[in-house]
Amino acid sequence: MNFNKRLRLYMFGFIFGCLFVLFIYNRKESEFNYLPNDRVIGDFKKKNIYFDTSFYGLDTMKLLNNSKVIFSKSIINKNDCNNYFLETEINKVQHSFIAISCTKLVRFKNLTISPD
Repeated sequence: MNFNKRLRLYMFGFIFGCLFVLFIYNRKESEFNYLPNDRVIGDFKKKNIYFDTSFYGLDTMKLLNNSKVIFSKSIINKNDCNNYFLETEINKVQHSFIAISCTKLVRFKNLTISPD
């Protein structure tokens, strides 16, 4: 098989594979959570969520989606529930809070707001 035929066969397979991946990706409402921060936030979204009173008046989903998990300040695998420390910046205001993640629910508490 000469180079021209191999190139056409390769391009056909490559284009077909790209179209297949795009078709599957567009039909599903899935997220690819490969990084640890994305996995933790994705796990929060699958559970029942409870916020304490310090979160009232805030867009909690925006707060959660923009948050970064600080693993160095988090307490993981010590007991049944993991304690995660999260930080985010919304409208040039720094927010930090704690998420207690158990098997079926996540409780967010201790919201502190510090303007930068």
